Amino acid sequence: QTAVQTDPRNVEYRLAFLAARDRVTRDLLEQAQRAAARNEIPEALRLYQRTLEFDSNNSRAREGIAALEEVSLKRESVGARELEARLRFVFFLASDQLGSSSASPAAMAGATQ
Repeated sequence: QTAVQTDPRNVEYRLAFLAARDRVTRDLLEQAQRAAARNEIPEALRLYQRTLEFDSNNSRAREGIAALEEVSLKRESVGARELEARLRFVFFLASDQLGSSSASPAAMAGATQ
């Protein structure tokens, strides 16, 4: 990169720089895809973002980031639904123990005070 900056018109420097950049981005993309396959989402995101530092227009890195962000959002949504279902179950059990199967969370809070 320094040689290209020193002599930007030198075709040999430019070709060598582009070949090196392509090798680095290809390696980073492969590492990111392997990390994603291992479910190492933060590491995969870091590697995709590192790829963009070398090639800010890399569509595979941008698509990889978008896909991982979508997966993360879906997981958060599933996690929230699971938490809500568990809370409903806990409230159901608690209301059953108090003898009222229709106790609301607000009623439950008042009953425990």
